[in-house]
Amino acid sequence: MDKLDVRGGKVEPWRATREDFSDGLSTIVTGVTDVHLSDDVFLEYTRFITPNTYLTGGVSISFPGDGTNSAAGGGAPNWTGVFLKVVIHY
Repeated sequence: MDKLDVRGGKVEPWRATREDFSDGLSTIVTGVTDVHLSDDVFLEYTRFITPNTYLTGGVSISFPGDGTNSAAGGGAPNWTGVFLKVVIHY
């Protein structure tokens, strides 16, 4: 099984260990069986309030791929997130 190497990122799929049963035997599997981890949608909006102040908001959703579903035992949930940020330069 090939291991997906995402150096420098937050995802390290080769650390996903789980128990697998085949032919009546229990085996510990390390890594994911498919490199398709997820499909992501990210929307961001920035509004300048003054020349020195701006407001940024965003929303994202991640749909698990075959690699994530296999590591999670199938049926992994969608991940969602939102953020709001105010930046003031002085």
